[in-house]
Amino acid sequence: MALASRARRVIAIELDPRLTRGLRSSFARDPTVTVVEGDARSWPLPREPFRVFGNVPFAITTDIFGHLLDDPLGAIVRADLVVQWEAARKRIADPPRNVRSLEWGPWWTFAIERRIPSRSFRPPPRVDAALLTIRRREPPLLPETDVVTYRYFVRALYARANRPVVQTLRRTLGERAKRLVSDVGVSHGARPTDLRIADAVALYGRISSLT
Repeated sequence: MALASRARRVIAIELDPRLTRGLRSSFARDPTVTVVEGDARSWPLPREPFRVFGNVPFAITTDIFGHLLDDPLGAIVRADLVVQWEAARKRIADPPRNVRSLEWGPWWTFAIERRIPSRSFRPPPRVDAALLTIRRREPPLLPETDVVTYRYFVRALYARANRPVVQTLRRTLGERAKRLVSDVGVSHGARPTDLRIADAVALYGRISSLT
């Protein structure tokens, strides 16, 4: 109700039919709130600028993030989500040490606003949660139009995650790979999990300039 009192329009998505009926009853007289029964992982996103608020089921957190963040050309400007504590810690890490965070990093920032003890929930989960805030970078580290080629680049590195990045790049760049990696300040022994977001962006930019 606090959100409905401040927002111009609220679309509440609920998967459980019973809870959907309850929400529709509660907001039947509020013209700003539209309650829909559906899966937030696949619900079409608005085309005008919007924000997201939600208590995300822990088991589908990455799926929700993917739906919201995979396309930086979308209209989302910010998300404030309650997620599992360790999931939040993973998203704010830099180096990210996982391919998804490295993919999202050029366009989004992640910050933990507060830790939420498990006792705050009914019934309480086994682990604590966090309020995680995701903001669109202004300006982005890469143009939004580069999302497909950048994602391909990052995933190609992670396909050989146990090998140094320079070895993977040498397969296509030959001996130029060593100089390129050195020029952006990355160690020749660094693996994909060692790359900071800025490192990955710099490497991608240098490689793109060669083609």
